[in-house]
Parts: sequence; structure tokens; C-alpha cells
Amino acid sequence: MKTPFYLGLCLLLISCKQNLYEKKELDPSQLMAETDLDSTLQSSSGIVSLPASISRPQLASCLFVADTLVKNYDQIIGASKTWKDQWAMMFPAKADGLLRGAFVLNDSTHIIPFFIDRYQHRQIFTKWKVGPNYRYSYQGRLKPVFNSQYCFQTILQKIPIDNRTYFVGMTEGKKGQNYWQIIWTAKYNGLDDFHKTDRFGIDYSKGQNRRTLDYKIKGNELSIFLKVDSLADQQVIPLNETLVRTVDLNEGELLQELSVLF
Repeated sequence: MKTPFYLGLCLLLISCKQNLYEKKELDPSQLMAETDLDSTLQSSSGIVSLPASISRPQLASCLFVADTLVKNYDQIIGASKTWKDQWAMMFPAKADGLLRGAFVLNDSTHIIPFFIDRYQHRQIFTKWKVGPNYRYSYQGRLKPVFNSQYCFQTILQKIPIDNRTYFVGMTEGKKGQNYWQIIWTAKYNGLDDFHKTDRFGIDYSKGQNRRTLDYKIKGNELSIFLKVDSLADQQVIPLNETLVRTVDLNEGELLQELSVLF
């Protein structure tokens, strides 16, 4: 009489063991991230939990809800279809539906510009870990918050010098018929902060010759060039290129961030 009982027990144990193995083999991208979001808040607020990792198209299309208590954007607790001014929210900078200004910090980390107000007046840089099949998981933000009204900040290049790391970045803006561009450098602490150390900017108005900046790196020296073009019959005619500034990255001093253009 005991034989059927023990046989049934063995089959049950084998089934449980098999289920454990199946759970271990789940794709990590299918697991839900741990959040402070309880079911009541989720149903009443419209905040939905995020997977542990998301695809690049999903990232580009989301409105993200950050920590709603301290509002420091160090973590994301979910996503929402609608903007709520009372929450700490952010969304990625996009152009033509694609991420704008994304920068490859290294093979496993990308830096992506985000806006933290609905009118795109304030901008931060966020860090995302890149996993298999280009699935992204949020790693936090870089501390500076930039005034991005009428302009946009982009990191262009990372430059290692001895035990330090510098960024070269660009600010481009437009207000009415006035255009401007700034090349800037910044010292990166390797974790979550950077400080701008130098800048050079130009502007021009509609109807004037177009003025743009370019740069070259040689060792620890950054050379900034001013290019002047004439726009005639919808064609760009280069007029001249001039070296306008040389920056020694070993001698950069911290600048106070006072200008909206910076």
C-alpha cells in the first residue's frame, strides 16, 4: 500500500526540482526590477513597473518615473503614459524618434541625455548598462543639471590623460534667428560627476555667413577651429578656417556654470 504513495512523492519531488531548474534558466531581461511600487500605488497612479532591461526602441519611447520621494533621479521606479508634474519624471532626448546625443562611454556603458521637465528646459546625462542584444538597464545619472532652454548639450569624446578623464562636449542653440555653438571641456570623476573646465563659443544671425566650430586632439592639447561658410543658392561655400583657441587639459581650472548657453 505504501508503494504508490512513495512513487507519487518521488514524482512530486522530481517535478519541483525541474521547476527550480527552469526558473534559473529564465532570461534576465524577463525579470521585473525590484521597486518600491506597491500594487495600490501602481493601480491608482498609472505607474507601471519596468523590466530589468529594455530594448533601445522601448527606451526611446518611455516616460520614466524617478524616485518620487527624494526626486534625485538616481533610480527609476517605473514608467507612465502621461506626464505628472508632481512626480520626478524624465524622458530621453530624441530626434526623428531615435535617441539623440547618445555617447559610448565604454563597451558596457552608454551615456544618454534626458530632459527632466516637460518643456525641455533642464537636461541631465544618464548612464545605462548595455547587455546582450543591446538591452539597457538604468545605472543612475551624472550629477550636473543643465539649463537647456533654447539649446542642447552633447558629449562628443572621452580623453584619458594619465589618471584623469576629460570629456569634450558641445552646446548648440537657437533663439529666433540667432544661432550659437560652444565647444567645452570637462573633467570626469569616473563615477557620477563631471565639471566643465573650459569653453569657447560663437554665434551668428540669419543672413550672416554661417559660423561653426570644430576641434582636433593631439596628446593633452585641444585645438578649436572656427569655420566660416557662405550660404548661396542653398549651397555651402567654405570661406576660411582659423585656429581660435588652444586648451591644455592639464591646466584646466573649474569654471562656475553661470551662463544658460553653457
